[in-house]
Amino acid sequence: PTISPDGNTVYVGDVGSGVRKLHAVRVADGTMRWAFSATNVMYSAPTVSANGDTVYCATTGQDPTGGVNKIHAVNAATGEERWSSNPAATYQYYSSTPTFSPDGNMLFVGADNFKLYALDPADGSKIWESPTLGSYPARSSPAISAQAGLVFLGTREDHTLSALDMSTGALRWSFVGRGQADLLSPSVSAD
Repeated sequence: PTISPDGNTVYVGDVGSGVRKLHAVRVADGTMRWAFSATNVMYSAPTVSANGDTVYCATTGQDPTGGVNKIHAVNAATGEERWSSNPAATYQYYSSTPTFSPDGNMLFVGADNFKLYALDPADGSKIWESPTLGSYPARSSPAISAQAGLVFLGTREDHTLSALDMSTGALRWSFVGRGQADLLSPSVSAD
């Protein structure tokens, strides 16, 4: 779940087969403000714009009653869709939580085609597409280092952490972990 900037609403996606809903729930009493019908189920948390007017969610899964997986932008006040985007232009899972660039001008999301996408949060258009990252799906949520100008993404099973240029999507470096666990959502320290 994700809390609105004003603290009054919690946003959460439904995962049940055939449900495909993003819910806006009042924090004060747990009543539903609205429910948005997405193209498929959501396994990651939604993201809210800094000004609180738009909620972004990524859909994933092979729900037989669902449609093509997409990134959705939803009006936070009404639950109406502003736009939807399938930046991979193919049937992909978008399993990561969408993440904003520090200036709010880009929205990053990973896909099961081993790539990271940067979208324009105003209309969902693709700004850039990364090269293929590792050999397994990019299901982690991106982490940002504004100071270094990098966006980081971990990939499953092959234990790869990739550092991408935030402006262009070019691969700067990658690190391969040696443990048994998947490298999932990275974090960046303040220093």
